[in-house]
Amino acid sequence: MRSVLAFVLLFGMLGCAASSGTGGDEDGGGMDDATAALTEQRVAVRKLTNELAPELAAGLGDGRVKAHGGWRGCVTAEIDGTYGSYQYAVQARLDVPARVPRPYLDALVPILEGEGFEVTVGQTDKAGDLTAERDGLSVKAREYPEQDGFVTWGVSGPCVEVPKDDREEWMDKQEPAPDVLGDPDAQ
Repeated sequence: MRSVLAFVLLFGMLGCAASSGTGGDEDGGGMDDATAALTEQRVAVRKLTNELAPELAAGLGDGRVKAHGGWRGCVTAEIDGTYGSYQYAVQARLDVPARVPRPYLDALVPILEGEGFEVTVGQTDKAGDLTAERDGLSVKAREYPEQDGFVTWGVSGPCVEVPKDDREEWMDKQEPAPDVLGDPDAQ
């Protein structure tokens, strides 16, 4: 009976330590914390992409949408080019029918604001840019004045610091299901 109680107490304490973020390396938190955060982020980004894709397409003449997701590095931490933090991001393209007038981004603003995003639109020499933020997720869209017929857009989560010993693994991490749209786990 004592061994069972000791077993339960030991795993209870380990569970508390894991859930409180007291991981096991010098970077403040274990790989389990980073993995959990990035896994949750993947689900949230893919879900939001699946929710927004039909709305954005409807706002721009029901054009076709393609979207692919994966992990990417955010900030280089080492001289060898290894990233210290990662995020999950989806990159998408929305084909816009010829009958839809420009500027395309103007049609996206009320859709995103209606979904509770704070939206800003800007212009550079080469493109129009839209950035929308809500609940720690970002939506970015770009329209190129010299190229008709499409808008690029994407959804990403915040950068999550990964423990130093695990960074190389994240550099090579592959998305098992890169095609995001219609993902039953993101519905």
